[in-house]
Amino acid sequence: MVDMVLFNIGWMTHYRGHKRSDRIVNGGNYVVQHETGGEVENFLLRSGRYRGYVQLPGSTLKLENLGGSPDAPFVDDTTVVFSATRPGGGGYVVGWYRNARVWREYQTQRPHGFIAEAKADECKLLPVDDRVFLVPRARGGSFGLGQANVRYLNTANAQPFVRDLRQYIRRDGGPHPAPRRGRHQPDPALRKRVETVAVQHVVKHYQSLGFTCRSVEHDNVGWDLECVREGLELLVEVKGCSGDAQVELTPNEYAAMRGRRYRDRYRLAIVSTALNDPYLSILTYNVSDGTWRDQHERVAKLKPRLGVRIRIRTDA
Repeated sequence: MVDMVLFNIGWMTHYRGHKRSDRIVNGGNYVVQHETGGEVENFLLRSGRYRGYVQLPGSTLKLENLGGSPDAPFVDDTTVVFSATRPGGGGYVVGWYRNARVWREYQTQRPHGFIAEAKADECKLLPVDDRVFLVPRARGGSFGLGQANVRYLNTANAQPFVRDLRQYIRRDGGPHPAPRRGRHQPDPALRKRVETVAVQHVVKHYQSLGFTCRSVEHDNVGWDLECVREGLELLVEVKGCSGDAQVELTPNEYAAMRGRRYRDRYRLAIVSTALNDPYLSILTYNVSDGTWRDQHERVAKLKPRLGVRIRIRTDA
C-alpha cells in the first residue's frame, strides 16, 4: 500500500491567504466564480502546523487506498503532494506535507475546512522556479491526473511516477538563507570577473533543477541565458555584484523585462557577494499586482533613469 496521495489545487506563489499580490489561478470553476478557494491557506502557519485543503471528488477520501481500515476516521504518516497547473499550462508539483494526518472527511475550519495537517518542519512549499516536477495527464490508461483533484498512487501504473517523486522529495535542498549586503564594485576588470562568476553560479543553479541552459549573452536579446525543462522556458538575465544586490539594466534588458511578450518567463538573477560567498536572488514578475518580487516575496524597487553620453572633441 502506498502511503502517498496527490492533491491537485489552484496555482499560487505562497498559499498564505488571498492577497492582492498573490491571487489564485487555474483552480477550477469555483475559483473562477469566487476568485478564491480553500487551498489559498494551505501554507499559512498556525501554531507550528499547516492545514491543507483540496476539493474532493465526493464527500470523503478513500482512506483504504492509503492503508486505513474501512471505519478509520484518519490515517497518519502520509505524504501529501500538492500539484497545480502553471499559468501557461502544465501541471507541476508545488509542495508537500510529510508525515501528515489525512482525514476521511473535512475538519471544521471556515469557510472550507481542511483534509490534511502536518508539522511545519515536515512541509515544503517550492519557490516558483523550483516547480519543475511534471505531473502528467492521464491518457489511454496511462497514469496521470484526470478530472478528479485527488489521485491515489496505489495502482501499478503509478509506481514509476511514485519512485521518481520520492527521489525528488528526498533531494530537496531546504530553505534559502537570508541575504547579505556589501559594496558595489567599481573596478572594470574585477566587475568582468564578477559577471563571469555570476553567470556560472546561475547556470549551476538551474542545472541542479534539471534545466538545460544555453548562453545568448552575445545575441543582444535582452537576457543572458535560455533555460528549458519539460516545456518550460525561462529567459534569465544575470547580474553579478561584489557587494549588495543593486544593479542597472540596459534599455534593451529593461524593455524585455517589461514587455508583455516575455515578462512571465523573464527572470532577473542577481548574484551578490559573488567572489566571496555567492547569494542568489531571483526576481519574478507577479501578475497579481504588477510588481517584481524575489523568492522571499520582497518587492524590488525599479527606478528608471534617463542618461546621455557626452563626448568633447579635443582636436577642435
